[in-house]
Amino acid sequence: MLAQSSCRHSADLRQAILQYCLPARHDHIPAPQAVAETGVRRLCVGVDCATAAACQRPASSRSWQLPRISSEPMNSVYVKKLLARCLAEEAGLIVPIGEWVLRTACFQNQAWQEAGMRPLRVSVNVSATQLQQVDFLSVVRKALEDSRLLPEYLELELTEGMLLKDVDTLLRQLRELGVALSVDDFGTGYSSLSYLKRLPIEKLKIDQSFIQDSSTDSDSREIIKAIISLAKVLKLTVIAEGAETEDTFRFLKNVGCDSIQGYFYSKPVSAYDFVRYLEESGNFL
Repeated sequence: MLAQSSCRHSADLRQAILQYCLPARHDHIPAPQAVAETGVRRLCVGVDCATAAACQRPASSRSWQLPRISSEPMNSVYVKKLLARCLAEEAGLIVPIGEWVLRTACFQNQAWQEAGMRPLRVSVNVSATQLQQVDFLSVVRKALEDSRLLPEYLELELTEGMLLKDVDTLLRQLRELGVALSVDDFGTGYSSLSYLKRLPIEKLKIDQSFIQDSSTDSDSREIIKAIISLAKVLKLTVIAEGAETEDTFRFLKNVGCDSIQGYFYSKPVSAYDFVRYLEESGNFL
């Protein structure tokens, strides 16, 4: 009885996500304009510490907007990244959702460039399950080919835990394709630091737990300094997640952090609002 109930729950969850979170034809993004109409994901603005110019747009499957699936209003409730991932994993949909996010990001970025926006790299979170798919490289290549986006404008974000797996060959193939690779939530995993010199990683994103504690915790500040120093030696770019105050921004700038991501500059925004953000800040062209 318990097994039957669990199966029904997973089936109902899968159907709910398919019906409300993905387009009707989630395996194919037919045109750039369809991307802007879905309204499922939000973009976080990455800002260069030295110039204050937008330098990157992370598009994540871990923070999509919870759709209205009943008559009661949801009031723009957002699923936290852990809950979103658990729901997708439980429903067996993390792979198709991840592929849809990847294709959506590629099509949207290409549409922006065709509209005259200065080329910027879009960053997409990848789940461990996606990375383990034998056709993942083909999925990435097809997303780029179908959207006509140059590989240099796509970045894939991995977590430290993924690098413990046998992914060396795949990551090198992605870099040979021209796709950039970064490590997300750096400092919270359990992997060996040897991967930083062994694998073709370009960026480290310092986990927001260190950034948000930096104003009150001297240990967090020292850890941030150590990560930045390590990255500089290895010629890696450093991005700080979760910068929310001017004091935090000034600290990060003074210790040599390259870019920040957080509410200090912008909350996550829609594709339309991101364009407005660039226009108002003079960074569109």
